[in-house]
Formats: sequence, structure tokens, C-alpha cells
Amino acid sequence: MRTRRLKTTGAWGVSALMAVTVLMMASPTSAQEQLVITSWGGNLQPVQRKVYFEPFAREAGVKIVEDEWGGELAKLRAMVQAGAASWDVVEVSDAQLQSGCNEGLLEPIDWSKVGGKDKFVADAVHECGVGTSSSSAVIAFNADKITGRQPTTLKDFFDPIGFPGPRALRKSPRYNLEVALLADGVTPAELYRVLGTEEGVTRAFRKLDQLRPHVKVWFTQWAEAIQLLVDGEVYMTMNGNGRVWAAATQDKKNLKIIWDNQGAGYDYWAIVKGTKKRDLAHRYIEFAS
Repeated sequence: MRTRRLKTTGAWGVSALMAVTVLMMASPTSAQEQLVITSWGGNLQPVQRKVYFEPFAREAGVKIVEDEWGGELAKLRAMVQAGAASWDVVEVSDAQLQSGCNEGLLEPIDWSKVGGKDKFVADAVHECGVGTSSSSAVIAFNADKITGRQPTTLKDFFDPIGFPGPRALRKSPRYNLEVALLADGVTPAELYRVLGTEEGVTRAFRKLDQLRPHVKVWFTQWAEAIQLLVDGEVYMTMNGNGRVWAAATQDKKNLKIIWDNQGAGYDYWAIVKGTKKRDLAHRYIEFAS
């Protein structure tokens, strides 16, 4: 079979070719750079979308792709070790930040690209992270389930006789060891000195053992815990103050917070090791700061 090359001639042919070329060059999706940002979801991420992600996308002319995670360091470790980082910027807790930095899962921050260390409060400055927010791990309770006299202190959480009902705690040593010692009478000023000893750790577990029969669920995700509390499956639990506030004010659930001996901590923006968007990631962090 014979083939022949078609030759476009005339003004219509030239105009059509030029139009197609211009459209290809102007297409906003053909070459638009993307930045993948991973955060905690919940009631936080929609706020970040309005305050950080969308304004930065407009200013930088990039597309922001969002993802969510629950802080599973194994997930971050797997993608970095495989050399296939699908995230560029990730929000981490202070504990995840330190572990991720020690393991080489996070890029060192170039502070000259985010405004300089002197522009931040001391606790927001880390080799691998830039502080973005602070929050508290608090004890919350369902006031529809605990009627009459209501708990007001951390010790009340550890008092199933005075305040009966199922509890939930996070399946992690983080915060649990601290609250156990605080409920056992250790002062905040002495907390980490005591916890830094073998006797202190044993004391913390002994206090947790007293509560063990009343802990119905050991949860892994903060969202799971707040749902258990809202549904009345547990009467008291530990959770982030923001999630409790959102459920109480926005969803009109009868939840209350015990602020006594709250566990305060920072969250940080961090850059995932191996990302090809390191400069853009720094630019985003500077914008969000």
C-alpha cells in the first residue's frame, strides 16, 4: 500500500497549526508544577487549605496536591527507603520530627530560605523542621454519659470508682507515661527527671496497670478516639484539643475538656528526603510561616 505525506497549504492550514501550538503552550495543566503536602486531616486541614494551600498555589502558580496521614512513621520510612517519595512536605509532631530526622527520612532545613532562625520562637527551630502550630493532648469526656459530679483533674481520669465508665488511651507510650506519673503525684517540674529513671518508668506502668481493666480501646488514630467518645462507646479519652473543640462547637456534641496537666506539643513542617521539590518546599514553608 502506498502512503503519501499530506502538506498543509493556505492561510487556514497555517492558522490552525498556530492555534494548536498556542493552545498547547498555554495549557495550565501541561506543565504546571505540583507540590504534595501531607497533613493531619480532621478539622485542621480544611483551615490549612484556605489559609495556606490555596493562597500559596495562586501566588506561586503551582498546583497543591493534598494527602493525609495519621503519623505512621513506617509509611514515611518505606517510601524514602524505596527512593520513591510521593510527598514533598509533611506535617509532623515533635516526636516524629526527631525520629524522622535521626533516621534520615527528612531533609535538613535551609533556614536562609525560610526567613532565618531568629524570626522564630526557640521551640519552632529544629534541624529538620519549622514549627507551624502548637496543640495539647487533653483528657475529654462525654457529659451525656458522666452526669452529676463531673471530672475536673487528670487524677479523675485515673479514678474509675469516683468516675466509672469505659476509657480509651492511645496505643503509644507518648503522653501515657507522662499522665500516669502526673496522676500519681509527680510534679511537672520533676516529671522528666523521674521518667528518665528505671524506677520512674516502672512507676508509670504500675499506675497504668491500675486503669487497664477500664481501658476499653487502645486506639491508634486520634479520629478513632473522638468518634468513640461521640458515640458513647467510651466515656473518657485522651485526644487533641482541636478535635474535641470541633466536635463540641461545630457538631454540637456534649463533650468537655479537662485542661489539668495537658500535654502540650508543637507540630512542624518538614521536607521529605528525596523530594525533587526541595526549593519549592522551602518556598511554601516560608509562605506558611
